[in-house]
Amino acid sequence: MREAVESFGWQAARAARFSPEPKDIDHYLDVLAWLSWLGRQNDGARNVRIITARAFGTPTWKLAAKFGKHDETIRRWENAAIDDIVRQFHEEIVKIGMK
Repeated sequence: MREAVESFGWQAARAARFSPEPKDIDHYLDVLAWLSWLGRQNDGARNVRIITARAFGTPTWKLAAKFGKHDETIRRWENAAIDDIVRQFHEEIVKIGMK
């Protein structure tokens, strides 16, 4: 016996798959270099994990639980890490924004 939703051809919606263009690959390589640099700084491995997790949509509260810290601490760490990247790579970031 089938479920009622199967009878009407209902299927869950699928997200459109991302197809990167050459400029997307260039940007990816730039960002990867920045994260590599960040990973070599004090608390860099932690900060790379936080930035990467946030980029993939992980909520701050989940990271706070994982690190045993308050949500606000995670936000401060994330903001400080991004500030470090911007200070170090400001000219490159501006060039990417101009493309």
